[in-house]
Amino acid sequence: MPHGRKDIRASLEAEPSRVARLISFCAPIVLLGRPLKSSEMRDVNPPRSLIVVLSLLFLVLWTPLAAAQLVDSTSFEGNWGGFTPRGPSEQSDYVNPSLVTKIAHTGSYSVESSAFDGQQSFISKWYGGQAAVRVPFQATIWVFVRIQAGGHLEFAQLWGFTEETQFSGGTGYWLVSLLRSADGYAMIRTSREIKSSYFVSTQAWHKYSIAYDGRTLSLSVDDTHVLNDESAAGQKAIGAVILGVTSNANSKAGTKAPDIGYGTVYYDDYSLERVTVVSQLAQLMLIASAIIVAVVVAGVLFVYRKSRAKKAGAEAKQVVPSFPAVRNVKSCVRCKAELPLDAKFCDNCGASQASKS
Repeated sequence: MPHGRKDIRASLEAEPSRVARLISFCAPIVLLGRPLKSSEMRDVNPPRSLIVVLSLLFLVLWTPLAAAQLVDSTSFEGNWGGFTPRGPSEQSDYVNPSLVTKIAHTGSYSVESSAFDGQQSFISKWYGGQAAVRVPFQATIWVFVRIQAGGHLEFAQLWGFTEETQFSGGTGYWLVSLLRSADGYAMIRTSREIKSSYFVSTQAWHKYSIAYDGRTLSLSVDDTHVLNDESAAGQKAIGAVILGVTSNANSKAGTKAPDIGYGTVYYDDYSLERVTVVSQLAQLMLIASAIIVAVVVAGVLFVYRKSRAKKAGAEAKQVVPSFPAVRNVKSCVRCKAELPLDAKFCDNCGASQASKS
């Protein structure tokens, strides 16, 4: 038998109460780790519990994104930004890098590394232990080549870990170095030298970005992709970053000694981030956040409309108290029959209604 209109309406009106009961049961489990006792259920406001739960869910979803977005960054403004400078105290062929104010990409300071005739001048940062940044990651650095002499100018090195057990072991393995070729083009050195067709001018700032996903190493200069290389596949995390004029035996191509050049290079605005992870998380978080915000707004509107409806219903139910109607009758002094107020004798028993003195 089909439902009548009143039955359908009653069924629809019952749905919010079912949702409210479900929220009243689930919200305490999320907030307290247990369901509420029957004595505690009376004090629960289901719509408000929904808003609290959704707000906590919003924070839980966004916390990993905030933590993963920026692993490390520095602009070298007046300090080394977590990097350790290398200088003459270690070996005679090391030249101490310095903070300079004459050339900077942003702010007032950059790092100057100058080295000639077999010398090295660099700063380094270790990413071992809990600081290890897993693949995929991207390292970005702004570089200003002031002077280049000789062959290929090697100005940055990245080292990595091939196994998780190495994260705290203090052992890093060669990943890649960034260079400017002798004739001025961007290049990298892994187990081989690869030169791109992108020309890197001197006396100007250039943005180098090296991305690695554990298989493919990708180089971009000034936001232009210039080359890929898969010879360094298999590393699981970044272990160290070295910025400065360097020459390392591990960077030679096969059995051929690298054609090392020397000069002066400035560095600024370094960053290391897990770009791919952030991009995927950001898309999911934006969608989830939009849903959460919509539900929270709907919950607020629901609470508001429900409170208004409850108030209006309460006002409508207010009834003016009734008073007994004044009746112009009296009772017979003998038989108690109802008589008009001005009656002198009872029509029922004939008794006189005159008051006795």
